[in-house]
Amino acid sequence: MNPAIANPGPLSSTRRIALASLVILVASLSIVLGSARPAGACSCMSFVDGLDFAGDAAAVFVGEVVSERSGSDNAFGEQELELVFRVDRLYRGDLTDRALVYSIRDNGANCGLNPDGVMAVRAYVGDDQRLRTDGCSAIRLVEGGEVEAALLDRFGPGIVPPPADPEITLDDGFGEDSGPPWILVGGAAFVIALAAGSVLMLRTEKSTG
Repeated sequence: MNPAIANPGPLSSTRRIALASLVILVASLSIVLGSARPAGACSCMSFVDGLDFAGDAAAVFVGEVVSERSGSDNAFGEQELELVFRVDRLYRGDLTDRALVYSIRDNGANCGLNPDGVMAVRAYVGDDQRLRTDGCSAIRLVEGGEVEAALLDRFGPGIVPPPADPEITLDDGFGEDSGPPWILVGGAAFVIALAAGSVLMLRTEKSTG
């Protein structure tokens, strides 16, 4: 038996690096492809239970969407949503009777929002410094129901907010196409560069071996 076949010996450092790079490549590819797909059904605590954390909210109110606009997809492929709420009763925060709020549209897996009549809303300031909410922080209000009772118990009767002056409207710049999801573009570029580097290292070792 050929000794070289029976005992191939330790891998060269170049080959070890290339193989490690290929392992990272497979893992990176899984992450990049996985980020483009919904992870599963949305799961969050009830609106009433969430009121225990309302101290972190910039605003808590009851109101109804009077105008909305769909925007382009964000970095995770979720559709951005711009909403103007008519604020009927304000429990926390400094709002007028109109509030410009941003969210993502519900796709069945992302805890996004589908406006649905008069809603109780917890809103917070997002990383983009906009007032935002989501499907875990907004719920359709049933008159005389559990949510209405919880708001009264937690905040008291609330106030009727003053009229907006000037009038609050949808942002004219919202909804412009922001291009492809950059997290996927960057991830794909990284994977391609890693694969090319691994192949180059293996070819270089083979030609010099």
